[in-house]
Amino acid sequence: KREEEEKHDEHEEEHEEHEEEHEDEHNHGEFDPHTWIDPVLAQQIAEKIAKNLIEVDSQNAQEYTDNLKILTDKLQILDAQYQSGLKNCVQKKAFISHDAFGYLEERYNFELFPIAGLSPSDEPSAKLIAKLQNIAETQHITHILTEENNVKKYAELLSKEAGIKILSVHPMSTVPEGSDYFQTSQNNLLTLSTAFQCQ
Repeated sequence: KREEEEKHDEHEEEHEEHEEEHEDEHNHGEFDPHTWIDPVLAQQIAEKIAKNLIEVDSQNAQEYTDNLKILTDKLQILDAQYQSGLKNCVQKKAFISHDAFGYLEERYNFELFPIAGLSPSDEPSAKLIAKLQNIAETQHITHILTEENNVKKYAELLSKEAGIKILSVHPMSTVPEGSDYFQTSQNNLLTLSTAFQCQ
């Protein structure tokens, strides 16, 4: 009987591992919509929008071209600020409330461990929280980047359990009142720089 129970437990563990692998594969194949966060991708988006506007409203082509130049110049400056601001850091790893900064991670070579998935409405399992606590300990992570959403309570729990600090970031799906895209991006850069202890 004990052998049967052990076999059953092994089968359950294998089933759970298979489910986790399947979930990872699904998440990796999911489209990340947060393109606007990356200033280089934002330039490409702006160029496509300007091109389409010129096609349907050629009479104002010069105005669209001039405005595009102003915008791309500012985005290039922002890109340079991110490159220099995240160049010399103690450790370029942190937790984040949901997986919104993937394009920035690839562009500027840092790693964020999300508490939730690509959607801020996703809620983590107890197993994931335990896994993140282990990551905090083994990889010496010191900060969690959070935003105002339903995942924040889990970020606060992880902060308490793992003894790590919370910092605020903004995914810029909307722009905060009294701010704009560039100011919010620079605030995010400052937060990342603090979390990574950059010089």
